[in-house]
Formats: sequence, C-alpha cells, structure tokens
Amino acid sequence: MSYALLAVLILLVLAFGFLMWKSRDLLRWYTVTASTLSLLLAIVLLLPTAATLKSRAAWHKVKEDLEAQLVRLRSDQESLKRGDPAVGVGVLELQEDLNRYSLEAGRRWHNLRAVAGASPTAITLEKVAPASEVTPGMEGEVTPPAAAPAPAAGAPPAAGAAAPAPPSPLVPVGLIVYGFAETVRPGLEVAIPTFYLGEFRVSSSTPTQVVLEPTGRLEVPQLQAITSGQASSWALYELLPLDDHNVFIAEGSEVTDDALFGRVDTDLLTQLMGQGLSPDTLAKYT
Repeated sequence: MSYALLAVLILLVLAFGFLMWKSRDLLRWYTVTASTLSLLLAIVLLLPTAATLKSRAAWHKVKEDLEAQLVRLRSDQESLKRGDPAVGVGVLELQEDLNRYSLEAGRRWHNLRAVAGASPTAITLEKVAPASEVTPGMEGEVTPPAAAPAPAAGAPPAAGAAAPAPPSPLVPVGLIVYGFAETVRPGLEVAIPTFYLGEFRVSSSTPTQVVLEPTGRLEVPQLQAITSGQASSWALYELLPLDDHNVFIAEGSEVTDDALFGRVDTDLLTQLMGQGLSPDTLAKYT
C-alpha cells in the first residue's frame, strides 16, 4: 500500500512538472515559482501529516480499548459488590452478615481449664496458654506502663518514685460473664461452645486464673456438668452470643412452605452438636 501511494505521488509530481512546462509561455516567472514552492511544501508537510494521522489512529485505538476495559471493570465491580450467579454473594451481603455476627459480640475468653474440685459457689478457671501470650478477646483492661530506666550506679533513689503497676487481671473483677462448656469436634480446629453453664460474676482474677461465683441458682444439668468435671474446658462471654438460624441453613437451599428459612444442614448440626442432638430434635427442625 505504501509503494502504491509513493508511485501516485511521483506521478503527480511529474504531471505538475509537465503542466508547468506546457504553461511556460502563459505564466509569469513568479507564478511558476509560487506553484513550485507550494508543491514542495505540500510534499514536505505530507510526512508529518501522515505521522500525525497514524499517531491519532493508534491513540484512538488505545482509547477504545480503555473504554472497553472500563466497562468490563465496572461490570466486574458491580458483580463483586452486588453478587451474581457466577461469583456468588457480593461484598455488601457479606458485610451485612459480618456486621450481624459481630453485633454486640463483646469480649471473649476461650480455652480456660476448670481446676479439679471446683464447687458451684466458687469455680476456679486457669488460662491454658502461657501468660505472656496475648489471645484476641483476652486482653486485660489495664496495660502496664513502660518500665522506667534504671538509675545510674551510685545514684540515690529518686524521691517519690512510682511503684511498678500490678499486672492486669485475666478478666476484670466484678464483671458479669456467661459460661459455656467447650468441646473439640472432629474436623474443627478450635473448640466450640456446646453447653450453657450459667451466668457468673468474677469475684477475683489474676493474669492466669479467674474465680467465678454464680449470680443465681444454677440448673441441675449445669451443676452436674460443673461438679462432675464434664465441663473441663470453659469459654466466658461478656455478652450472650446472638442466636441466628441462618448459620444452620444449608448453602443454596431455597425457602419453601415446609422450610420457611431454607433447608437445615443436618450434617453441620450433627458435626457441631454431636451426641447432644437427639433424633427427635433434629426431625423437628428438618
């Protein structure tokens, strides 16, 4: 294509020269000179004009590609935000679920071991993890300040020097907490609460131990679980965990007349509840 255009340009130059030669008797010298200069300028400016058009075409293609990419990215963003059958639920729905599960969660203290010989009126729990390990939800309310630099050798002690702050308790004294017995289920990495033990008040607490006393009369199953040692691993909650039926609904199930919230995931219930879930209770919810 470029060679054809070059051949046409050469033919036009030859035709222009031929016409100028034929018109030499009719045209003045300045007319011929001006026409020749115009032709030369047209040829010289033709190259940058062609380069400009080529560059414009390339940038126009880039613009079209970016516009198509923008449309695709906006569609992907909307799919991720709102969700669709291809990617599943969107970010907004997941954020709503997270906010619902995190609502009034309060502080939590997991993996507390009951000391043998505990009585229902004074239950001692100790932290299984080392005291130096900080577990999420188990931080104390008071953080000891940074230690002051040691005085120089031979220097007299500073007057009125503050004594080091005592270590923060495992659970704030006087706090009302709710106790649950934890159980490790097959296929789960952490222990989960499986039995409600009652409402308690923290009577004393150290960085590694906490002593609880019930705020009211405990039920017989709760007393048996505490005194018999069946509740060996405890979890304390500052606020009672919120109950939600959506946790036990099978993924992808649809609402029907017999299942107003969807089909219950029986495998999940059996895995979480274990032997504590009777067949009659399971049949009522499924």
